[in-house]
Amino acid sequence: MKIEVNAVLDNSGHRERVKKRFQEEGLAHFHPVHALELLLFYAIPRKDTKPIARKLLDYFGSFYGVLDAPPEALQRVEGVGANTAQYIRMMGQLVGYYMRDRAQGKGAFKSSGEIGRYISNFFIGARTEMLYLLSLDAKGARISEHKLCEGTVSFLTVSPRKIAEEILAVGGQSVILAHNHPGGIPRFSDADVVATKRLAQWLSEMHITLLDHYLITEEDCISMAELGLYRCEEV
Repeated sequence: MKIEVNAVLDNSGHRERVKKRFQEEGLAHFHPVHALELLLFYAIPRKDTKPIARKLLDYFGSFYGVLDAPPEALQRVEGVGANTAQYIRMMGQLVGYYMRDRAQGKGAFKSSGEIGRYISNFFIGARTEMLYLLSLDAKGARISEHKLCEGTVSFLTVSPRKIAEEILAVGGQSVILAHNHPGGIPRFSDADVVATKRLAQWLSEMHITLLDHYLITEEDCISMAELGLYRCEEV
């Protein structure tokens, strides 16, 4: 019994040292094992979380891989229960939520790169294809974003009518589309280009401008307009 008590006390002291380091330095110089260990402190009380952190990193390959993993996959790692898996998954989702919320109220986007960084946050941790619509006002400032649909890892459809309804509902003057290729290569298909041009023409009849279409992968973000595959026609 004495040995067990001392083990708990030693672990408590280690936790306090890691927490104090975070308070003084932030996470910039933390090794991924230590950053994940710190995260697990708040999901797994009074237990050494470093071995679990190492197992998670070995299994998923990286810190972001752990946070992107679905709960059922996380639970395959020894020491990770349902509550801990949900907590880890929530942390990954909160990153994107924070970045989107932080970008609100900053006026019009200044560059395609800024748009791409903002849009990429919608797809953090996504395991299937999704299509998002970003609606802008007359000055090019964000009004709202909306997930139009979600498909499988490789197939996704949505009707032009549904897109128009979402734009008109918020009073959008121009819009940007974005979809992702989970685990795929950053390349628009011929069908993507044809569908984008058709939608742009259809929206122009309602005096709505389709500015661009972005494609997001785990490693990249590309613009159909910047690649010369689509040219915006102002209405």
